[in-house]
Amino acid sequence: DEEIIKEFAKYVPSEPVVLYRHVAGKGSGDTGQQLRAWTRSAEYADSLLAMHEEKGKVIKKRFYPNEILVDTTLLPTEFEEAQVSGQQEVIVAYGALLKTMQEIRDNSFKPKPPLVESKESAPKEESEETAKYHQE
Repeated sequence: DEEIIKEFAKYVPSEPVVLYRHVAGKGSGDTGQQLRAWTRSAEYADSLLAMHEEKGKVIKKRFYPNEILVDTTLLPTEFEEAQVSGQQEVIVAYGALLKTMQEIRDNSFKPKPPLVESKESAPKEESEETAKYHQE
């Protein structure tokens, strides 16, 4: 939803971040899902690995702000229930959702072009005070 993407844009880090994810078996972590939970905490990812009896691994990857839907560590305190203790969860977008999210954010944050008056609506004579700003 476009409104959710715009709202969550406030809770995205301003710099690239290194994140961790537990992956079961010999997988790459590519599940085909368009949203995936990662963690800022290597220790938390390691604890998931230790909890699972199957073989797995912890993967580490750098993500840029434009790939992140929301970083729960940046949410305001009224959203504490979303910040499960120790998880330091970051939701990363993939595939078509990633492209849509980037387009929405790009359009939301582009500066609005300055208003340009047509020649017909522009004043015919300028005062000396305003004329100095239009000189080339």
